[in-house]
Amino acid sequence: MKKEGATLPKSFATSLSEYSQILAGLGRIQEAGSYNDQARQIMDTLKRDDHAGIDGDRGMILIERGELYLLQARIDEAESCFKEGYDLTKESASRQKFYKMAIERLEWIDQLSQGKLRNQLDTYWVEQYAQLAAYDELDWLIHSGPFTSEEQKEWDKLFDHRKEVSVKARMSELLVQSRQREFAQCIEEEREPHLHYPKIPIDEIEVRIRDFENLKAEISAKEANAVVRRLYLDAIEEHLSLLRLCGSVYAKDLENIRKYNRELYGLPSIAEMKIALHWLFSMLERARKHPLAASLVEPLLLQFKQWHLHADDFLGHDSFEPGNAVEQEQCQDVNSQQKTHEK
Repeated sequence: MKKEGATLPKSFATSLSEYSQILAGLGRIQEAGSYNDQARQIMDTLKRDDHAGIDGDRGMILIERGELYLLQARIDEAESCFKEGYDLTKESASRQKFYKMAIERLEWIDQLSQGKLRNQLDTYWVEQYAQLAAYDELDWLIHSGPFTSEEQKEWDKLFDHRKEVSVKARMSELLVQSRQREFAQCIEEEREPHLHYPKIPIDEIEVRIRDFENLKAEISAKEANAVVRRLYLDAIEEHLSLLRLCGSVYAKDLENIRKYNRELYGLPSIAEMKIALHWLFSMLERARKHPLAASLVEPLLLQFKQWHLHADDFLGHDSFEPGNAVEQEQCQDVNSQQKTHEK
């Protein structure tokens, strides 16, 4: 109705600019820019025709344009819009909200100009996120065998200084000797090894989880760029799952270990399992001919048969083509997929 002239032209321009902000909130930033451009063109035409009382509305549209530029890290262009919008809304009683917004944005840009990341979309979050993400979960998950009482006492003394080079080297020695001792004992006693993960810093993990949760809440509430917001929230969720996985390993909580592994990596597809089992059964077939390994192969093959997995199903031809497995997977129904996942 406004487009057809049911109201004053400046009202149509205002609606276009407001709609551009809605689109920007949804992450459709380029489309938002085109609607704001239409609004500005209408206002420029009205200005040339000497329409009175439009400066406040022109300023509002310019400030909203500056917001779009900020979402694209186009800081210089945003600053220009805010300065011009500031001047136009200063005397407008109905646009004081935008006048104050221009002041806040210009102050923020002034602070930003003193940093190194002026034209980066995630300037406000990147340093805090980088600090929280600076951990080495692979190092935490290095396993050992059970420590002797003397080894445990030494480990406890070393742990608080674990980032020092000499201490790190000694801790690695303790891990290796306990692991080698445990593997030798489990072979002699014909049992599974008892593995421990003494490098997992559970107190640090709990602090990082808390701080990641706080950062997640802050980004959800304050980040205007929908794309940046979604990327950060997804990345934080992955870190939270990884940290909770390490915490579950520390607690020997098998249920949550499965849960967080599944969150991080998902269940394997039928095609992926066929590829893996092809190479596994190929290895077992070769092992049958090895004098030291042959005695281990038959019990393994028997166990696989009990799970309804037969070598002939995966070794039908010499060259395994993953593409064929993908095509076959598409022909399977939901029930057969679920059975395969359970196996």
